[in-house]
Amino acid sequence: MSKLQTFLGYPEPDAGVPFALWFPLETDAILIAGVFNRGPEGVADLQSKRIDLVAVENLMTHMTENGLQSTNPMETVWWMRETFGQLALDPFEEWEIIELLCETPMAPSFLSTNDGLYNPSVAHQTTEIVHPETGVFFPLPEGLLSDGVKGISVVVQNDKEVQQTLLDAVVESCADMAMDDTVYPQVRTRWSLALMALSLIYDAQNNPVTRDIAEHNRRAIQMGAVGSQIPFVRVWTMQQLVNSVTIAQMMARPDDQS
Repeated sequence: MSKLQTFLGYPEPDAGVPFALWFPLETDAILIAGVFNRGPEGVADLQSKRIDLVAVENLMTHMTENGLQSTNPMETVWWMRETFGQLALDPFEEWEIIELLCETPMAPSFLSTNDGLYNPSVAHQTTEIVHPETGVFFPLPEGLLSDGVKGISVVVQNDKEVQQTLLDAVVESCADMAMDDTVYPQVRTRWSLALMALSLIYDAQNNPVTRDIAEHNRRAIQMGAVGSQIPFVRVWTMQQLVNSVTIAQMMARPDDQS
């Protein structure tokens, strides 16, 4: 098992997770890379190639420069196997080699923290997991964002006393719709898997506090909470709606006359 090294990148807006798997041979090594949890096949941009020993020596630097973080191999392989299973996908051809190298994948230990129960007070501490460099971005679908912006535009035309109530209603409606599997199939499954990958990264960085924040947001998704009750979804919904309205208002201002 020690021969296999695994790397994950921060989840992308479609919940896809960049990954790389590396293991040595007698004179060189095999590198398998791509984006996991994306598209109908589950894996996009898959590449498999042999690399020479010089490249192997610079492997960690190369991965870091490309935004990939070293992770626990047994737990990462378990996560990848779980992804294939939850999305009902066929593994890529090279997966047989990975399973030979890792015969006993291990579920991440953080899945059982707090007895596996959801803690909303932990989940609401979203600052780092929504950070542009260390977290994830949850994008509203274009049509939903457009409808939400229209709703916010109506809100600001009302008396200030009721604006917050109306704003909350618009945000809740958009966040709930964004996580509706009947409208956007597999959105919950893919984001649950993406947040698990994010937790694997934080865990490998010895950052248990932020790991648990990501994990409890994942649990909110897993337990069926509506979008507005999933903190990182609600935060991103609010930011996108407010930012879009602000930009629209700025663009609508008449040019200053000299």
